[in-house]
Amino acid sequence: MIEVIKEYEHLPYIRTYKNIPHKDYLSLMRYSSVLIGNSSSGIIEAPSFGIPTINIGSRQKGRQRGDNVVDVDYNREAIASTINYVLNDENYINKINLKKNPYGDGNAGKRITTILSGISVNSQLLQKE
Repeated sequence: MIEVIKEYEHLPYIRTYKNIPHKDYLSLMRYSSVLIGNSSSGIIEAPSFGIPTINIGSRQKGRQRGDNVVDVDYNREAIASTINYVLNDENYINKINLKKNPYGDGNAGKRITTILSGISVNSQLLQKE
């Protein structure tokens, strides 16, 4: 994969980075149209941004995933066809825009705090039975 990246990184419209700080990466995702590769980021972070993810290969096989993820094999035509699909199919785009994230909505902490603050701490709670 690295060898292929090196073949194209000299092009003026391509930028390559070995690592990007997490905050910067999330900022870039906000402006992305699609994520292509086999990174867990397409499965974990991308659903929160409503970004279609084209997951290539079997590296992420068996992981829970949102509706944003479309799996394809290592096939140039299949990848190109899937890019066209996720960027242009209205039904798929509408589904992705719902931003349903299988990992939650980011408000778990607030809900947990509300539940815990309503629990009365007493001997019955503290006594193991």
